[in-house]
Amino acid sequence: MDEENHQLEDNEIDEIIEIDEDAEMKYASDDEDQQSTSNADVPPEIIDDSLMSLQAHEQDCFTVALASNRWLATGGEDDVAFLFDQNVSESEPVLKVEHKDSVTQVLFNHSETLLATGDLSGKIMISEIATKKVRAEIDECNDLEWMKWHHTADILFAGDKDGILWMWLIGNKGIAQSK
Repeated sequence: MDEENHQLEDNEIDEIIEIDEDAEMKYASDDEDQQSTSNADVPPEIIDDSLMSLQAHEQDCFTVALASNRWLATGGEDDVAFLFDQNVSESEPVLKVEHKDSVTQVLFNHSETLLATGDLSGKIMISEIATKKVRAEIDECNDLEWMKWHHTADILFAGDKDGILWMWLIGNKGIAQSK
């Protein structure tokens, strides 16, 4: 049987529905009107069922790090890193670290006394958690890709988009050695 010339037989037809062109247009326009008025000027309701919500960043948050169930560090698109002390407040940061570009790296050292924050431009800030002050500012690498603390010493490793590996020994007064 040729598919193009196939006509339905009476036994193949279940129901015939007559279409009135005026009725079709009427119902189509009613549906469109109903859709446009039902969505007009009514923002969808967003239900926040999270256990905790941080509102410090003005734009997207890109990275989060936790330490000792007390410290929470965040970095975001707004060129800022925040440190939260959950013993003080779950919503207000205790430290704000300004950067030049989006903060994509936040890491606590092994003893959880230092916080390293890094942005896309390569700027790295080392902050002392106890004093809430910046101990060192590093602006040597370009286009920071990753950071990692040494597992026993205050040595920070970082890599950039060119494949260059950086290493800094962080002393009590800042950078003690760089390679």
